[in-house]
Amino acid sequence: ALCESVETAALSRKINNANVLAMGGMIVTPYLAKKMVKAFMETEFSYGLAEADPYFLQSAYKTVQDLEPKITQYNVKKNNIE
Repeated sequence: ALCESVETAALSRKINNANVLAMGGMIVTPYLAKKMVKAFMETEFSYGLAEADPYFLQSAYKTVQDLEPKITQYNVKKNNIE
């Protein structure tokens, strides 16, 4: 799991049961890296978390698909792109 904070390191274990922790050497300080590794190693996978509702995910995906052309059109007009 690619993480940038102690919280994301812990959640990657708790929610995704990740077994690899990756972090950017130019972003994460050695002090923060140690805290992230500690949180990652001490967090256990949380069995039984509710999975995302597939209907919600499909609806959210459709909303994004509907918005993309509008955002593109707005950016084209705003930046005078032809």
